[in-house]
Amino acid sequence: RKCYEWWHMAKTLQFEYHVLELIKSDAHLLEQFTRELTQEQPDMDKLEILVQEASTKQDTVARRKVLHAIENQLPSIAEVLREVAVQNTIDAYTDLTTLLTRRGEQVEYPLKISVDFTEKRKDAYDLAVSDHAIGMNLHDVLCRLLAVGDTTKTEKTSQVGGHGRGFKPSIAHASSVVIESFGRKTRVRREEGAPQKYFVQIGEESDVQNGTKITLENVSFPGNPQQAVQQYAAKLTDEFEFRVNGIKINRGIDPLKLGKLPYGETHLLPGVNMSLEDT
Repeated sequence: RKCYEWWHMAKTLQFEYHVLELIKSDAHLLEQFTRELTQEQPDMDKLEILVQEASTKQDTVARRKVLHAIENQLPSIAEVLREVAVQNTIDAYTDLTTLLTRRGEQVEYPLKISVDFTEKRKDAYDLAVSDHAIGMNLHDVLCRLLAVGDTTKTEKTSQVGGHGRGFKPSIAHASSVVIESFGRKTRVRREEGAPQKYFVQIGEESDVQNGTKITLENVSFPGNPQQAVQQYAAKLTDEFEFRVNGIKINRGIDPLKLGKLPYGETHLLPGVNMSLEDT
């Protein structure tokens, strides 16, 4: 059964989402896949061969894992916005500030996050979230963000979430999800059916070089999405500049009032450990 498609002219590779799990389950394939993804210019022909080999494996368990991660215990779209628009960007800035501090480099404040809603039709939007944090290479996207059960948060007390589950449900709420970083674009799309299928496409170029931009396309959202984001982002400290459609929405509460110490004393980003559920 063919689980992938290949377009040589466009240098893009599309494959069913569960193929990532098949690759992860084979140590030899995973080693080669990781080596290629971490190259400055990944060889798309080599990646196509690895995807083709993985696609020949028995895939029942892998398909089930992907469907479970995306569709089971599906949160509300408001909770998805909390994860994608607020928590993931804060986590990315935690990585950036930690890296700069270890290098002895200065952190430039404010840490900028922008969320833009474009109404496509009544109660349906394209949602774009952009940051200027540490960014994600192709390996980060495919083997961490999209891989089921993988996360870097389990060892980081300054971050919320874990088990690689937080981002996945956003895919079920959108017709497609586009992740752009380091000049590359990864697209995850849903194909209606019984059961539904999910596809990953890599190889497109992007003009996003610094940080990450994630776009959820055609998301159904009854009500005001700006208010939904604001309830989670309003208490972020002045170290952040959180804008929705160009308007700053975080109130800039002093981190000391939240019981937090300044970044230089804790080596944690102010406001990260606050409970977003209490906003």
